[in-house]
Amino acid sequence: MLKTPDGLIPVSDGHLIRTIHEHHDDNSSEPRRILTAMKPRTVLTLQVTLLLICAGLVLQFASSFPYPGPVVRPFLGPKERWPEQQIRAWAKNSQFRSDFWEFFTRDPVRTLPSDAGMLAPADGLFRFHEWRDGTQYVVIALSFWDVHFQWCPCDGEVLSIEDRGDTFMDGEGKAFAYLHEKVCPVQKIITLQTAWGTIRIRLITSISARRLKVFVTKGQKVKRGQKLGQILAGSTVVVELPSDLRVLPAVNTRMVGSETVLVREKVR
Repeated sequence: MLKTPDGLIPVSDGHLIRTIHEHHDDNSSEPRRILTAMKPRTVLTLQVTLLLICAGLVLQFASSFPYPGPVVRPFLGPKERWPEQQIRAWAKNSQFRSDFWEFFTRDPVRTLPSDAGMLAPADGLFRFHEWRDGTQYVVIALSFWDVHFQWCPCDGEVLSIEDRGDTFMDGEGKAFAYLHEKVCPVQKIITLQTAWGTIRIRLITSISARRLKVFVTKGQKVKRGQKLGQILAGSTVVVELPSDLRVLPAVNTRMVGSETVLVREKVR
């Protein structure tokens, strides 16, 4: 018997099966026809979308070549994201891309160590350490990717701030770190009177760095870790120390400004 709205109708088993199959086929055939009609259009739309995305990526790659494009740039480290050759080209025209300039002018918070020693005044690579005429020179080379603020290495008083130099040079610093005459790179020389003796911090420009800022003034009392200045682009910081101070870091180690201990004691 088959139950219907009109009551029970006697049917055979074969007729019941055919009825169920016909009923199922009637319900499912319409969605199948819709899917069949939509399939070519959906595939075509998907293919066109993928082609447009690929074309956009190729155009971005071509416009940035040989440097990283905007798609891959966020996934790269600073040196790979902004290659040196590209930065030098920007520096030549004094036009830096905004994302690099934001990174370059970052001003991180520094935590002073509990050690009471004199601190490195700048980030960078400790490139040279030499003695000349009773003065020892600590030469710190700053790359394009280093923080370019400088800090007071110890407590003291600013005795003088001098402008010196009339030219721009390039290199790692050794060739011009000891030049004090007029024919030398443009630089600011900050002289401090401290408990360690008289020290000088020289902020030196290069071909790619032509602007210097100093945040202290003559006669000002300064504290260890206080912001001292800023060099805009790749450059060099030279620290002139009395010969009786023992410099702790080894040459070719990286300095962290206002955190790396530069001197802890005098030579006995």
